Amino acid sequence: MSNKDIVVRSALLCDEVRREYNGDAIIIGVSPIGPTVAKEGTTLDRLGLYIDVVVSNIKSVEVRLWNDVDSVSIMNAKFDLPERDSDEFPDGSDYTFVYVMVKNGINVEVSTPGEYTLQLRSGADESWFSSSTFFFPEIDKGEVLSIDQ
Repeated sequence: MSNKDIVVRSALLCDEVRREYNGDAIIIGVSPIGPTVAKEGTTLDRLGLYIDVVVSNIKSVEVRLWNDVDSVSIMNAKFDLPERDSDEFPDGSDYTFVYVMVKNGINVEVSTPGEYTLQLRSGADESWFSSSTFFFPEIDKGEVLSIDQ
C-alpha cells in the first residue's frame, strides 16, 4: 500500500527487532497474526514493528498501529529521514530512497482483541493511509496457550 510519497514494501509485527551496528536487523518472534489479547485488554511485555519503505521528497514519516473499533493507537513513532544532499539531487529531481523503520514497544497497552492497522503519513498536515492489517485474536482470561495449539 502507498501514497505518492511513501511506498510500503513490507511490514512485520514481531516480539522485537534488534539493530546491528552495520544497520542489519534481527527480527525475533515474527508471526502472521498479532499476540492474543484478553477481552478486557492486555499489556504486552514487548511488541516490535519492522517497516521497509521507499520514500520520495519528504523529511519524516509518522507511523501508528491503529484500532478503528476503539479509535486508539497502541504504538506511535516519528522517523526523521536523512537530509537531502543538494549536490547529488539538482533542483526539481526526485529524492527517492529505501528506508527501514524499527519501533520496539515495551508494556504496550492493547485495549481489545481485533484488527489493528499500520497507518503512515508524511507529516502532521497529511492524511493517514493504511498499509498492513494485523489480527490480534481473543484469549479467555486464564486460558494458557501451548506451542502445540
